Amino acid sequence: MNKHTWREIDIRVLAVLASLLISCFTYAFGEPLNDDAFLYIRTAEIYLRDGLGAAYGHYSWASYSVLIGTLSQTGLGIIQAAYLLNSLFFALLTFGFVSVVKTIDSSNSALITASILILVFPELNEYRHFFIRDIGFWALVFTAIWQLCLFVQHQRLAHGLGFSLLLLVAASFRLEAIAYLIFVPLVLLIFVRKEAYFREVAFLSLGCFIGPIVVGAALSLVGVNVIALSSEFMSIYTPFLQSVFFPEPAETARISNVLFGDFGAVYSGYYLTLFMTVGLFALLLVSIANALGLPLLLVLTAGLVKKFDSLKTKRINVLLAVIIVNFLIVFCFIYITRFLPSRYSMVLAISITALIPLLVGHWFHDNWPQLKSWRKYGPLLVVCYLFIDSYISFGRSTDYIDDAIAWLNAEQLQQGQLITNESAIGYFSGVVEDYDRVSNDVFITKISNAKPDDYIALEMRSSLIYFLDEQLEPGRFDLLAEKFELVAAFPDNSSPRIVIYKRLP
Repeated sequence: MNKHTWREIDIRVLAVLASLLISCFTYAFGEPLNDDAFLYIRTAEIYLRDGLGAAYGHYSWASYSVLIGTLSQTGLGIIQAAYLLNSLFFALLTFGFVSVVKTIDSSNSALITASILILVFPELNEYRHFFIRDIGFWALVFTAIWQLCLFVQHQRLAHGLGFSLLLLVAASFRLEAIAYLIFVPLVLLIFVRKEAYFREVAFLSLGCFIGPIVVGAALSLVGVNVIALSSEFMSIYTPFLQSVFFPEPAETARISNVLFGDFGAVYSGYYLTLFMTVGLFALLLVSIANALGLPLLLVLTAGLVKKFDSLKTKRINVLLAVIIVNFLIVFCFIYITRFLPSRYSMVLAISITALIPLLVGHWFHDNWPQLKSWRKYGPLLVVCYLFIDSYISFGRSTDYIDDAIAWLNAEQLQQGQLITNESAIGYFSGVVEDYDRVSNDVFITKISNAKPDDYIALEMRSSLIYFLDEQLEPGRFDLLAEKFELVAAFPDNSSPRIVIYKRLP
Protein backbone atom coordinates (compact mmCIF):
# COMPACT_ATOMS: atom_id res chain seq x y z
CA MET A 1 0.00 0.00 0.00
CA ASN A 2 1.57 3.28 -1.11
CA LYS A 3 1.77 6.50 0.86
CA HIS A 4 -1.08 8.13 -1.05
CA THR A 5 -3.41 5.22 -0.28
CA TRP A 6 -2.60 5.40 3.45
CA ARG A 7 -3.67 9.05 3.50
CA GLU A 8 -7.06 8.15 2.05
CA ILE A 9 -7.91 5.73 4.88
CA ASP A 10 -10.42 7.12 7.36
CA ILE A 11 -8.56 7.68 10.63
CA ARG A 12 -11.61 6.35 12.49
CA VAL A 13 -11.07 2.93 10.91
CA LEU A 14 -7.52 2.82 12.20
CA ALA A 15 -8.69 3.96 15.65
CA VAL A 16 -11.33 1.21 15.76
CA LEU A 17 -8.82 -1.44 14.71
CA ALA A 18 -6.40 -0.20 17.37
CA SER A 19 -9.17 -0.41 19.99
CA LEU A 20 -9.96 -3.99 19.01
CA LEU A 21 -6.28 -4.91 19.12
CA ILE A 22 -5.87 -3.35 22.58
CA SER A 23 -8.91 -5.28 23.80
CA CYS A 24 -7.39 -8.53 22.56
CA PHE A 25 -4.15 -7.86 24.44
CA THR A 26 -6.03 -6.78 27.57
CA TYR A 27 -8.14 -9.95 27.68
CA ALA A 28 -5.16 -12.14 26.85
CA PHE A 29 -3.55 -11.27 30.19
CA GLY A 30 -6.58 -12.63 32.05
CA GLU A 31 -7.38 -9.80 34.47
CA PRO A 32 -9.64 -10.93 37.36
CA LEU A 33 -13.35 -10.35 36.85
CA ASN A 34 -15.05 -7.54 38.73
CA ASP A 35 -17.71 -8.39 41.30
CA ASP A 36 -20.57 -7.12 39.10
CA ALA A 37 -19.49 -9.48 36.33
CA PHE A 38 -21.03 -12.47 38.04
CA LEU A 39 -24.45 -10.85 38.21
CA TYR A 40 -24.37 -10.36 34.43
CA ILE A 41 -23.05 -13.88 33.85
CA ARG A 42 -25.76 -15.41 36.05
CA THR A 43 -28.46 -13.38 34.28
CA ALA A 44 -27.12 -14.50 30.88
CA GLU A 45 -27.31 -18.13 32.03
CA ILE A 46 -30.90 -17.62 33.16
CA TYR A 47 -31.74 -16.03 29.79
CA LEU A 48 -30.32 -18.99 27.89
CA ARG A 49 -32.09 -21.50 30.12
CA ASP A 50 -35.43 -19.86 30.93
CA GLY A 51 -35.91 -17.05 28.44
CA LEU A 52 -36.15 -13.28 28.34
CA GLY A 53 -38.82 -12.86 31.01
CA ALA A 54 -36.87 -14.87 33.56
CA ALA A 55 -33.72 -12.85 32.86
CA TYR A 56 -35.51 -9.56 33.53
CA GLY A 57 -37.12 -11.13 36.58
CA HIS A 58 -33.68 -11.93 37.97
CA TYR A 59 -32.17 -8.54 37.10
CA SER A 60 -34.14 -5.52 35.89
CA TRP A 61 -31.36 -4.23 33.61
CA ALA A 62 -30.79 -7.46 31.75
CA SER A 63 -30.12 -6.02 28.26
CA TYR A 64 -26.35 -6.37 28.61
CA SER A 65 -26.71 -9.96 29.81
CA VAL A 66 -29.13 -10.79 27.00
CA LEU A 67 -26.59 -9.60 24.45
CA ILE A 68 -23.90 -11.71 26.15
CA GLY A 69 -26.16 -14.76 26.09
CA THR A 70 -27.07 -14.17 22.45
CA LEU A 71 -23.40 -13.93 21.42
CA SER A 72 -22.61 -17.09 23.37
CA GLN A 73 -25.04 -18.98 21.13
CA THR A 74 -22.48 -18.65 18.32
CA GLY A 75 -20.36 -21.24 20.13
CA LEU A 76 -18.46 -18.98 22.52
CA GLY A 77 -18.45 -19.42 26.26
CA ILE A 78 -20.31 -16.79 28.25
CA ILE A 79 -17.12 -15.12 29.45
CA GLN A 80 -15.65 -15.09 25.94
CA ALA A 81 -18.93 -13.66 24.61
CA ALA A 82 -18.78 -10.89 27.23
CA TYR A 83 -15.21 -10.06 26.20
CA LEU A 84 -16.28 -9.90 22.56
CA LEU A 85 -19.23 -7.66 23.39
CA ASN A 86 -17.02 -5.32 25.42
CA SER A 87 -14.53 -5.16 22.54
CA LEU A 88 -17.29 -4.17 20.14
CA PHE A 89 -18.66 -1.56 22.52
CA PHE A 90 -15.22 -0.02 23.08
CA ALA A 91 -14.70 0.04 19.31
CA LEU A 92 -18.08 1.76 18.88
CA LEU A 93 -17.21 4.27 21.60
CA THR A 94 -13.90 5.02 19.87
CA PHE A 95 -15.68 5.49 16.56
CA GLY A 96 -18.33 7.74 18.10
CA PHE A 97 -15.81 9.90 19.98
CA VAL A 98 -13.59 10.52 16.96
CA SER A 99 -16.67 11.07 14.78
CA VAL A 100 -17.93 13.79 17.14
CA VAL A 101 -14.56 15.55 16.84
CA LYS A 102 -14.65 15.11 13.06
CA THR A 103 -17.99 16.93 12.76
CA ILE A 104 -16.36 19.94 14.42
CA ASP A 105 -12.84 19.75 13.00
CA SER A 106 -12.04 17.26 10.24
CA SER A 107 -8.32 18.01 10.07
CA ASN A 108 -5.95 15.06 10.42
CA SER A 109 -4.21 16.71 13.36
CA ALA A 110 -7.46 16.90 15.36
CA LEU A 111 -8.55 13.38 14.41
CA ILE A 112 -5.18 11.81 15.25
CA THR A 113 -5.15 13.60 18.60
CA ALA A 114 -8.71 12.45 19.31
CA SER A 115 -7.88 8.84 18.40
CA ILE A 116 -4.85 8.79 20.68
CA LEU A 117 -6.74 10.38 23.57
CA ILE A 118 -9.65 7.93 23.56
CA LEU A 119 -7.27 4.96 23.26
CA VAL A 120 -5.08 6.02 26.21
CA PHE A 121 -7.67 7.74 28.43
CA PRO A 122 -6.80 6.15 31.82
CA GLU A 123 -10.12 6.48 33.66
CA LEU A 124 -11.99 4.92 30.74
CA ASN A 125 -9.55 2.11 29.97
CA GLU A 126 -9.48 0.95 33.56
CA TYR A 127 -12.92 -0.49 32.76
CA ARG A 128 -11.84 -2.27 29.57
CA HIS A 129 -11.73 -5.69 31.28
CA PHE A 130 -14.84 -5.06 33.40
CA PHE A 131 -18.23 -6.61 32.74
CA ILE A 132 -20.56 -3.64 33.28
CA ARG A 133 -23.53 -2.36 31.31
CA ASP A 134 -22.08 1.17 31.45
CA ILE A 135 -19.70 0.35 28.58
CA GLY A 136 -22.59 -0.18 26.18
CA PHE A 137 -24.25 2.95 27.55
CA TRP A 138 -21.17 5.09 26.89
CA ALA A 139 -20.76 3.71 23.36
CA LEU A 140 -24.40 4.31 22.40
CA VAL A 141 -24.47 7.79 23.95
CA PHE A 142 -21.45 9.00 21.99
CA THR A 143 -22.70 7.48 18.76
CA ALA A 144 -25.98 9.33 19.40
CA ILE A 145 -24.10 12.60 20.00
CA TRP A 146 -22.38 12.11 16.65
CA GLN A 147 -25.79 11.72 14.99
CA LEU A 148 -27.02 14.91 16.66
CA CYS A 149 -23.96 16.78 15.37
CA LEU A 150 -24.77 15.58 11.85
CA PHE A 151 -28.41 16.57 12.30
CA VAL A 152 -27.44 20.12 13.29
CA GLN A 153 -25.13 20.37 10.28
CA HIS A 154 -27.41 18.88 7.62
CA GLN A 155 -30.94 18.99 9.16
CA ARG A 156 -31.69 15.50 7.85
CA LEU A 157 -34.43 13.48 9.51
CA ALA A 158 -32.36 10.29 9.36
CA HIS A 159 -29.76 11.77 11.72
CA GLY A 160 -32.44 13.01 14.10
CA LEU A 161 -33.98 9.54 14.19
CA GLY A 162 -30.55 8.02 14.69
CA PHE A 163 -29.96 10.25 17.71
CA SER A 164 -33.34 9.36 19.23
CA LEU A 165 -33.20 5.61 18.57
CA LEU A 166 -29.63 5.22 19.83
CA LEU A 167 -30.50 6.92 23.12
CA LEU A 168 -33.66 4.86 23.48
CA VAL A 169 -31.53 1.73 23.12
CA ALA A 170 -29.02 3.21 25.57
CA ALA A 171 -31.89 3.64 28.05
CA SER A 172 -32.10 -0.14 28.27
CA PHE A 173 -28.59 -0.01 29.76
CA ARG A 174 -29.00 3.07 31.95
CA LEU A 175 -32.18 5.10 32.35
CA GLU A 176 -30.16 8.34 32.38
CA ALA A 177 -30.18 8.14 28.58
CA ILE A 178 -33.75 9.47 28.68
CA ALA A 179 -32.46 12.62 30.38
CA TYR A 180 -29.93 13.10 27.56
CA LEU A 181 -32.64 12.47 24.98
CA ILE A 182 -34.96 15.11 26.39
CA PHE A 183 -32.64 17.80 27.73
CA VAL A 184 -29.72 17.92 25.26
CA PRO A 185 -31.95 19.18 22.38
CA LEU A 186 -33.63 21.62 24.80
CA VAL A 187 -30.31 23.09 25.90
CA LEU A 188 -29.17 23.14 22.28
CA LEU A 189 -32.11 25.43 21.48
CA ILE A 190 -30.47 28.11 23.64
CA PHE A 191 -27.42 28.13 21.37
CA VAL A 192 -29.28 28.00 18.03
CA ARG A 193 -32.14 30.42 18.75
CA LYS A 194 -30.80 32.88 16.15
CA GLU A 195 -29.88 30.25 13.59
CA ALA A 196 -31.80 29.20 10.50
CA TYR A 197 -32.13 25.62 11.74
CA PHE A 198 -33.90 26.56 15.01
CA ARG A 199 -37.16 25.08 13.69
CA GLU A 200 -35.55 21.71 12.91
CA VAL A 201 -33.92 21.47 16.33
CA ALA A 202 -37.20 22.47 18.02
CA PHE A 203 -38.99 19.74 16.07
CA LEU A 204 -36.36 17.21 17.13
CA SER A 205 -36.72 18.35 20.74
CA LEU A 206 -40.47 17.76 20.61
CA GLY A 207 -39.94 14.31 19.08
CA CYS A 208 -37.40 13.40 21.76
CA PHE A 209 -39.94 14.30 24.44
CA ILE A 210 -42.69 12.20 22.88
CA GLY A 211 -40.43 9.30 21.85
CA PRO A 212 -39.93 7.72 25.30
CA ILE A 213 -43.69 7.81 25.92
CA VAL A 214 -44.39 6.01 22.65
CA VAL A 215 -41.65 3.42 23.25
CA GLY A 216 -42.85 2.86 26.82
CA ALA A 217 -46.39 2.25 25.57
CA ALA A 218 -45.14 -0.16 22.88
CA LEU A 219 -43.08 -2.13 25.41
CA SER A 220 -46.11 -2.38 27.70
CA LEU A 221 -48.15 -3.85 24.84
CA VAL A 222 -45.58 -6.62 24.26
CA GLY A 223 -45.54 -7.58 27.93
CA VAL A 224 -42.65 -5.57 29.41
CA ASN A 225 -43.74 -4.04 32.72
CA VAL A 226 -42.31 -0.55 32.20
CA ILE A 227 -44.07 0.83 35.28
CA ALA A 228 -42.55 -1.87 37.50
CA LEU A 229 -39.07 -1.24 36.08
CA SER A 230 -39.43 2.51 36.61
CA SER A 231 -40.73 1.95 40.14
CA GLU A 232 -37.80 -0.29 40.97
CA PHE A 233 -35.42 2.34 39.61
CA MET A 234 -37.07 5.04 41.72
CA SER A 235 -37.10 2.84 44.81
CA ILE A 236 -33.30 2.88 44.77
CA TYR A 237 -33.21 6.65 45.04
CA THR A 238 -36.31 7.25 47.18
CA PRO A 239 -34.41 6.99 50.51
CA PHE A 240 -31.84 9.48 49.23
CA LEU A 241 -34.57 11.87 48.05
CA GLN A 242 -36.33 11.65 51.39
CA SER A 243 -33.13 12.41 53.29
CA VAL A 244 -32.48 15.46 51.08
CA PHE A 245 -35.95 17.02 50.91
CA PHE A 246 -37.50 15.65 54.11
CA PRO A 247 -34.55 15.17 56.48
CA GLU A 248 -35.04 13.80 59.95
CA PRO A 249 -34.36 16.48 62.61
CA ALA A 250 -32.09 14.12 64.52
CA GLU A 251 -30.06 13.35 61.39
CA THR A 252 -29.79 17.05 60.55
CA ALA A 253 -28.58 17.80 64.07
CA ARG A 254 -26.02 14.99 63.88
CA ILE A 255 -24.60 16.28 60.58
CA SER A 256 -24.46 19.84 61.94
CA ASN A 257 -22.57 18.65 65.01
CA VAL A 258 -20.08 16.72 62.87
CA LEU A 259 -19.48 19.66 60.54
CA PHE A 260 -19.56 22.61 62.93
CA GLY A 261 -19.04 21.10 66.39
CA ASP A 262 -21.46 21.16 69.31
CA PHE A 263 -21.24 24.91 69.84
CA GLY A 264 -21.10 25.95 66.19
CA ALA A 265 -24.06 23.77 65.25
CA VAL A 266 -26.33 25.97 67.36
CA TYR A 267 -25.58 28.97 65.15
CA SER A 268 -24.64 27.35 61.83
CA GLY A 269 -27.34 24.72 61.37
CA TYR A 270 -29.45 27.18 59.37
CA TYR A 271 -26.75 27.28 56.71
CA LEU A 272 -26.31 23.52 56.54
CA THR A 273 -28.02 23.19 53.14
CA LEU A 274 -25.88 25.95 51.63
CA PHE A 275 -22.74 24.45 53.15
CA MET A 276 -23.55 20.99 51.79
CA THR A 277 -24.39 22.36 48.33
CA VAL A 278 -21.15 24.30 48.01
CA GLY A 279 -19.15 21.42 49.42
CA LEU A 280 -20.69 18.86 47.07
CA PHE A 281 -20.18 21.21 44.14
CA ALA A 282 -16.49 21.45 45.03
CA LEU A 283 -16.35 17.66 45.42
CA LEU A 284 -17.86 17.29 41.95
CA LEU A 285 -15.19 19.54 40.45
CA VAL A 286 -12.49 17.49 42.16
CA SER A 287 -14.10 14.27 40.87
CA ILE A 288 -14.12 15.61 37.31
CA ALA A 289 -10.49 16.71 37.60
CA ASN A 290 -9.59 13.27 38.98
CA ALA A 291 -11.43 11.58 36.10
CA LEU A 292 -9.49 13.62 33.56
CA GLY A 293 -6.17 13.14 35.31
CA LEU A 294 -3.46 15.74 35.86
CA PRO A 295 -1.79 15.48 32.39
CA LEU A 296 -5.04 15.93 30.45
CA LEU A 297 -6.22 18.62 32.86
CA LEU A 298 -3.02 20.61 32.28
CA VAL A 299 -3.27 20.19 28.49
CA LEU A 300 -6.93 21.24 28.55
CA THR A 301 -6.16 24.29 30.69
CA ALA A 302 -3.28 25.33 28.45
CA GLY A 303 -5.47 24.89 25.39
CA LEU A 304 -8.27 26.99 26.84
CA VAL A 305 -5.82 29.76 27.71
CA LYS A 306 -3.97 29.77 24.39
CA LYS A 307 -6.52 28.70 21.79
CA PHE A 308 -9.98 29.51 23.15
CA ASP A 309 -10.89 31.42 19.98
CA SER A 310 -10.75 28.15 18.02
CA LEU A 311 -13.88 26.99 19.88
CA LYS A 312 -16.00 29.93 18.76
CA THR A 313 -17.89 28.02 16.10
CA LYS A 314 -21.46 26.87 15.69
CA ARG A 315 -20.31 23.28 15.33
CA ILE A 316 -19.31 23.03 18.97
CA ASN A 317 -22.81 23.87 20.21
CA VAL A 318 -23.85 20.22 20.45
CA LEU A 319 -20.80 19.30 22.50
CA LEU A 320 -21.38 22.25 24.84
CA ALA A 321 -25.03 21.23 25.29
CA VAL A 322 -23.97 17.67 26.14
CA ILE A 323 -21.40 18.93 28.68
CA ILE A 324 -23.97 21.20 30.36
CA VAL A 325 -26.61 18.47 30.61
CA ASN A 326 -24.05 15.94 31.86
CA PHE A 327 -22.78 18.35 34.47
CA LEU A 328 -26.30 18.98 35.77
CA ILE A 329 -27.08 15.26 35.86
CA VAL A 330 -23.98 14.31 37.83
CA PHE A 331 -24.44 17.27 40.17
CA CYS A 332 -28.01 16.14 40.91
CA PHE A 333 -26.70 12.63 41.49
CA ILE A 334 -23.97 13.67 43.91
CA TYR A 335 -26.31 16.09 45.68
CA ILE A 336 -28.95 13.41 46.22
CA THR A 337 -26.74 10.41 46.99
CA ARG A 338 -23.68 12.18 48.50
CA PHE A 339 -21.29 10.06 46.42
CA LEU A 340 -20.23 9.81 42.79
CA PRO A 341 -18.63 6.64 41.35
CA SER A 342 -16.20 7.43 38.55
CA ARG A 343 -18.18 5.48 35.96
CA TYR A 344 -21.25 7.70 36.60
CA SER A 345 -19.28 10.78 35.52
CA MET A 346 -17.58 9.05 32.58
CA VAL A 347 -19.75 10.61 29.85
CA LEU A 348 -18.97 14.05 31.25
CA ALA A 349 -15.23 13.32 31.47
CA ILE A 350 -15.08 12.01 27.88
CA SER A 351 -17.16 14.96 26.61
CA ILE A 352 -14.72 17.41 28.18
CA THR A 353 -11.81 15.41 26.78
CA ALA A 354 -13.28 15.91 23.29
CA LEU A 355 -12.39 19.60 23.63
CA ILE A 356 -8.67 18.81 23.79
CA PRO A 357 -8.12 17.79 20.13
CA LEU A 358 -10.13 20.84 19.07
CA LEU A 359 -7.90 23.10 21.16
CA VAL A 360 -4.42 21.66 20.71
CA GLY A 361 -4.61 19.67 17.47
CA HIS A 362 -3.96 22.65 15.22
CA TRP A 363 -1.47 24.12 17.66
CA PHE A 364 0.71 21.01 17.49
CA HIS A 365 0.34 20.87 13.71
CA ASP A 366 1.20 24.53 13.17
CA ASN A 367 4.00 24.84 15.72
CA TRP A 368 5.66 21.42 15.54
CA PRO A 369 8.35 22.45 12.98
CA GLN A 370 9.32 25.49 15.09
CA LEU A 371 9.49 23.66 18.42
CA LYS A 372 12.89 22.93 19.87
CA SER A 373 13.80 19.26 19.79
CA TRP A 374 13.43 18.72 23.54
CA ARG A 375 9.93 20.24 23.53
CA LYS A 376 8.79 17.76 20.93
CA TYR A 377 9.23 14.99 23.46
CA GLY A 378 6.69 16.57 25.81
CA PRO A 379 3.56 15.31 23.99
CA LEU A 380 5.17 11.87 23.56
CA LEU A 381 5.91 11.68 27.29
CA VAL A 382 2.30 12.60 28.09
CA VAL A 383 1.01 9.86 25.77
CA CYS A 384 3.43 7.32 27.27
CA TYR A 385 2.32 8.24 30.78
CA LEU A 386 -1.34 7.91 29.82
CA PHE A 387 -0.69 4.55 28.17
CA ILE A 388 1.10 3.18 31.23
CA ASP A 389 -1.63 4.53 33.51
CA SER A 390 -4.29 2.90 31.31
CA TYR A 391 -2.90 -0.56 30.73
CA ILE A 392 -0.21 -1.39 33.27
CA SER A 393 -1.36 -2.38 36.73
CA PHE A 394 0.86 -1.88 39.76
CA GLY A 395 -1.66 -3.30 42.19
CA ARG A 396 -1.31 -6.38 44.35
CA SER A 397 -1.47 -9.71 42.54
CA THR A 398 -4.74 -11.62 42.83
CA ASP A 399 -3.27 -15.00 41.89
CA TYR A 400 -4.33 -16.25 45.31
CA ILE A 401 -7.93 -16.40 44.05
CA ASP A 402 -6.93 -18.67 41.17
CA ASP A 403 -4.88 -20.82 43.56
CA ALA A 404 -7.83 -21.18 45.93
CA ILE A 405 -10.13 -22.15 43.06
CA ALA A 406 -7.62 -24.73 41.81
CA TRP A 407 -7.35 -26.23 45.32
CA LEU A 408 -11.14 -26.48 45.69
CA ASN A 409 -11.52 -28.02 42.24
CA ALA A 410 -8.86 -30.58 43.13
CA GLU A 411 -10.86 -31.50 46.25
CA GLN A 412 -13.89 -32.01 43.97
CA LEU A 413 -16.21 -31.27 46.93
CA GLN A 414 -18.13 -34.49 46.47
CA GLN A 415 -19.58 -34.18 49.97
CA GLY A 416 -20.99 -31.09 51.63
CA GLN A 417 -21.47 -27.62 50.20
CA LEU A 418 -19.22 -24.62 49.64
CA ILE A 419 -19.88 -21.36 51.50
CA THR A 420 -17.98 -18.33 50.24
CA ASN A 421 -18.01 -14.54 50.18
CA GLU A 422 -16.09 -14.39 46.89
CA SER A 423 -18.19 -14.58 43.71
CA ALA A 424 -15.27 -15.78 41.57
CA ILE A 425 -14.74 -18.80 43.84
CA GLY A 426 -18.46 -19.55 43.79
CA TYR A 427 -18.64 -19.38 39.99
CA PHE A 428 -15.47 -21.19 38.98
CA SER A 429 -15.87 -23.92 41.59
CA GLY A 430 -19.12 -24.85 39.85
CA VAL A 431 -20.90 -25.83 43.08
CA VAL A 432 -22.46 -22.52 44.22
CA GLU A 433 -25.72 -21.80 42.43
CA ASP A 434 -26.31 -18.23 43.64
CA TYR A 435 -22.72 -17.14 43.17
CA ASP A 436 -23.87 -13.67 42.12
CA ARG A 437 -25.62 -12.92 45.41
CA VAL A 438 -23.04 -13.22 48.13
CA SER A 439 -23.37 -10.82 51.06
CA ASN A 440 -22.31 -10.55 54.67
CA ASP A 441 -25.77 -11.47 55.95
CA VAL A 442 -26.08 -14.54 53.73
CA PHE A 443 -22.53 -15.60 54.56
CA ILE A 444 -23.11 -15.44 58.33
CA THR A 445 -26.42 -17.33 58.04
CA LYS A 446 -24.81 -20.11 56.03
CA ILE A 447 -21.90 -20.42 58.46
CA SER A 448 -24.33 -20.78 61.34
CA ASN A 449 -26.24 -23.50 59.47
CA ALA A 450 -23.18 -25.33 58.16
CA LYS A 451 -23.16 -29.11 58.33
CA PRO A 452 -20.27 -31.59 58.68
CA ASP A 453 -17.97 -31.67 55.63
CA ASP A 454 -19.10 -28.23 54.46
CA TYR A 455 -16.29 -25.98 53.28
CA ILE A 456 -15.88 -22.24 53.85
CA ALA A 457 -13.74 -20.20 51.45
CA LEU A 458 -13.35 -16.85 53.16
CA GLU A 459 -11.72 -13.86 51.49
CA MET A 460 -10.30 -11.67 54.24
CA ARG A 461 -12.17 -8.50 53.39
CA SER A 462 -12.01 -5.84 56.07
CA SER A 463 -15.78 -5.26 55.96
CA LEU A 464 -16.52 -8.95 56.55
CA ILE A 465 -13.90 -9.32 59.28
CA TYR A 466 -15.54 -6.43 61.13
CA PHE A 467 -18.95 -7.98 60.50
CA LEU A 468 -17.79 -11.31 61.88
CA ASP A 469 -16.42 -9.68 65.00
CA GLU A 470 -19.72 -7.90 65.56
CA GLN A 471 -22.06 -10.80 64.78
CA LEU A 472 -20.19 -13.77 66.22
CA GLU A 473 -18.88 -14.37 69.70
CA PRO A 474 -16.35 -11.81 71.00
CA GLY A 475 -12.87 -12.37 69.64
CA ARG A 476 -11.83 -12.94 66.09
CA PHE A 477 -13.34 -16.02 64.40
CA ASP A 478 -14.10 -17.83 67.69
CA LEU A 479 -16.90 -19.78 66.04
CA LEU A 480 -14.66 -20.78 63.13
CA ALA A 481 -11.90 -21.90 65.51
CA GLU A 482 -14.27 -24.04 67.55
CA LYS A 483 -16.30 -25.76 64.87
CA PHE A 484 -14.14 -25.60 61.73
CA GLU A 485 -10.72 -26.87 60.76
CA LEU A 486 -8.38 -24.64 58.78
CA VAL A 487 -7.33 -26.72 55.76
CA ALA A 488 -5.71 -24.19 53.39
CA ALA A 489 -4.60 -20.56 53.15
CA PHE A 490 -3.60 -18.45 50.14
CA PRO A 491 -1.15 -17.08 49.22
CA ASP A 492 0.43 -18.40 52.44
CA ASN A 493 -0.29 -19.04 56.10
CA SER A 494 1.67 -16.03 57.36
CA SER A 495 -0.38 -13.41 55.49
CA PRO A 496 -3.47 -15.14 54.09
CA ARG A 497 -5.93 -13.36 51.82
CA ILE A 498 -8.18 -16.40 51.45
CA VAL A 499 -8.61 -19.06 54.13
CA ILE A 500 -10.49 -22.34 53.62
CA TYR A 501 -12.14 -24.12 56.54
CA LYS A 502 -13.88 -27.49 56.78
CA ARG A 503 -16.76 -28.10 59.17
CA LEU A 504 -15.83 -30.61 61.83
CA PRO A 505 -18.16 -33.62 62.45
